[in-house]
Amino acid sequence: MARYFLFAFSSVVQLVAGHPEKLICKDPRLVAGASMMYNYVVPNQFSDAMIFNASLDKYEAGTTVGLQVRANGTKFIESPKGVFIAIQSSSACTLNGDNGVFSDLSDDLSLTNGCQSGVFSKTTSPFKGLSNLVWTAGPGTKGDVTFTLVWSNGNGATDPLSKKGVVRVPDTYIYTKTITLSGPAGPCPPPAPVPAPPTPGSPSKCIAEAHQCASLEGVNSPVFIQLVLDDFDDAVSEVTFPAGRCIPCRADQRRYCKSARVTCPTEPGKPMQEEIWTANRECKGLPSRRVDLPSTFARCPSLDYYSPESIDLDRFVEKLQKDHASFFTRSAVAHAAIK
Repeated sequence: MARYFLFAFSSVVQLVAGHPEKLICKDPRLVAGASMMYNYVVPNQFSDAMIFNASLDKYEAGTTVGLQVRANGTKFIESPKGVFIAIQSSSACTLNGDNGVFSDLSDDLSLTNGCQSGVFSKTTSPFKGLSNLVWTAGPGTKGDVTFTLVWSNGNGATDPLSKKGVVRVPDTYIYTKTITLSGPAGPCPPPAPVPAPPTPGSPSKCIAEAHQCASLEGVNSPVFIQLVLDDFDDAVSEVTFPAGRCIPCRADQRRYCKSARVTCPTEPGKPMQEEIWTANRECKGLPSRRVDLPSTFARCPSLDYYSPESIDLDRFVEKLQKDHASFFTRSAVAHAAIK
């Protein structure tokens, strides 16, 4: 059953019946075109009926910015089930950066579970026309910061809950607006693999003794490959995820698992290990269970799979000749430039 606890970001969040408290920190679905509640997130940047303002247009470390969501009229207030909102901040460094923190929330808002860079309407407090909060830039916040506002009146008609009659909301929608602040330039923190992969030229690259490759397969790999079985036709596909990092559990398994971490072996012959947290979304504290993963569920690849030195750059030869024909008149010139 371990494969059911490995991960994918596809998810269904059910506002009203399943409320935005189901959103996760740095939720990847708060973008235009994403799918939630059997609806698509649609940009509504120019709506006059929902006003989203920030007190500043740029920031530095420690800067506080006031944010306000205000309804202009009753279009997004008078709804059969009420309207819920969610706001998320994201720096240019995204998942690896400092996204700042929200505070001084109006009474209708709450921080996203285990996260200070996201807020949502409380279960008992649908949006009533005015919400306020303060955002403070962290010491490591770099580059542009985008605040994403999402608001919705309920589940789509194709949602199983809607079909069962639990939720019946006409003309459902999920809209989004964004505000972007400019900030100090600077490098983003590197997404260093944990554990670090072998350095190029090391014995584990198998340059000197190729017969060692088999025994070093997967040792210290920064990624793992999940083997996914399609329940309809028994076909097996592969999906790559970061190893040694906390990943949200798949949405349809949230009743059993909130977050998990898969670690590749550090020595030849050692098994992969999976840790599961049933009540914490950030892999904090002691895991609820820890098991060795059999190779039939997942595997850690060798250096040849993820090393930058293994990237086939020859595929750019034709592109260089097409996009910059005056410079690359012959394929030999393009090969020489790539080398």
